[in-house]
Amino acid sequence: MGLLCEYRNVDITKRTLLHEGGLSWRVSRDKAVEVQALLLDSVLLLLQRVEERLMLRPHSRGPAHQDGRRLLSPIIPLGSAIARQVATGRTAVPTPT
Repeated sequence: MGLLCEYRNVDITKRTLLHEGGLSWRVSRDKAVEVQALLLDSVLLLLQRVEERLMLRPHSRGPAHQDGRRLLSPIIPLGSAIARQVATGRTAVPTPT
């Protein structure tokens, strides 16, 4: 998990919070996870509630593998994000950013 290591010591209090709210993160065709999304100036963080805490938790896209290639990161740098009007459509294409 390269991104988790890269952002391990980042102080998010020094970032600008642009938006915050609940989100249903579809991690596979059959599974959705309720998360709290934090849109910061340079990154989107997807935090999952575990007991009384919000945590960064990667999720598996399918059967777990030792090398972690099938894990979905809860950290999405905005420079690599793609925005779509309708993300679920078969013909969805990225919108210009």
